[in-house]
Amino acid sequence: DNAKLYINPVINWEAVADRWPRIHPDVVECSQCMALDRYAASVFHALLIAEFGVIQITDLLNVSGDRPGWGGVQRLEKILKTPFKDRTPLEQQHSSMLSEIAPMIISLKDSMRHKISHVVNKLEWLSNDIGPKIASEVINAVQGFMRRLAKELP
Repeated sequence: DNAKLYINPVINWEAVADRWPRIHPDVVECSQCMALDRYAASVFHALLIAEFGVIQITDLLNVSGDRPGWGGVQRLEKILKTPFKDRTPLEQQHSSMLSEIAPMIISLKDSMRHKISHVVNKLEWLSNDIGPKIASEVINAVQGFMRRLAKELP
């Protein structure tokens, strides 16, 4: 199974890689690191892909701010806390999608993002308890989130 994943790293990511070719290198790294039992690196690349998805949503809603990325999650939560009638027309238009995917984003952010940090291009573990099961769960969650975005994001 690991050899198959290494040779065909885009398996289960096809819709995502087709929609956003620029994340293809992280998709490949995520899968190949998983195939080589490099779980930290695999999770790191999966979270980069998820962060790219967050940026796509915040860009759509014009709330990317001056530091696009995971910080946009708070801005998305703020939209959801705003009464529907007080949201911008664009926010109202995409409220249904946002309310459905926000829990996915928050879960990814809160459960894994703070366990690893990328400092000076080196992966630094803040928690060393991530093994194959947790890495698979993170990757599956990111794949589901990104497939949904690939399908539903205008």
